[in-house]
Amino acid sequence: MYSLFQNPVVCGQRDRRSQLRGFTLIEMFVVLSIVAVMASLLLMGFGRAMQLSKMAKSTSNLRAIATSINLYVSDNQGRYPYLCDNTTTGDYTGTSYQGNYWSDLIRPYLLPNQSYVNYSGQKFNQCPTLIDPFMKNGQHHTICDYGGSTEVFRFPWLNVAMRAATVSRASQVVMVVTAGTSVRATWYLDVSSYVNSYASKTNDVNDRGTGEILCVFIDGHTEAIPTAEFVENRRTLLLMNP
Repeated sequence: MYSLFQNPVVCGQRDRRSQLRGFTLIEMFVVLSIVAVMASLLLMGFGRAMQLSKMAKSTSNLRAIATSINLYVSDNQGRYPYLCDNTTTGDYTGTSYQGNYWSDLIRPYLLPNQSYVNYSGQKFNQCPTLIDPFMKNGQHHTICDYGGSTEVFRFPWLNVAMRAATVSRASQVVMVVTAGTSVRATWYLDVSSYVNSYASKTNDVNDRGTGEILCVFIDGHTEAIPTAEFVENRRTLLLMNP
């Protein structure tokens, strides 16, 4: 006569129940922790890939802008565009600049316009090459998302456009750069003000949160310069005669 614990049928049922038991609470926490770590790694990798893609697009835009500027110079007796056509006050406020901005003059050499939204919430048409992919709709500038250097695109009241024949440091002087703030792009960089005072303004250079300033030099080559390095060497990078 078998006891209950010696009964092979009952023992077999116990063995199967042991094999079919669920996860313990600790095991579930371990699994969830592993899944969370893997998900965070995937998100970090995706975020980095998106940033690299935007950087590549922005760099490509700067190269195209440089090519368009050089075409404009070739078609205009070696002269670079002025910053704009005219100003009503002749000062550095940036509030009175009028018409035919440097980016307008190179637009015939660029792609057709598309529709965007500026930082005031207004829709406007702009060439996609002049739109920085790091800036979202609602952060764009209607003139251009990249800052043209006033050392190259001179103020109109100076009445002396820069000539290609006078450029001696084409591979060392920045022509166009990512400028503005993290939430608002701008179309020019007031070099004199930035170099001499380095005050945070709406038209300062800006790394768009990447830690690097994207810029194209007069000779057409592009660089991504660490922000601290750019600030430290701003005179050499921005002035014709530092």
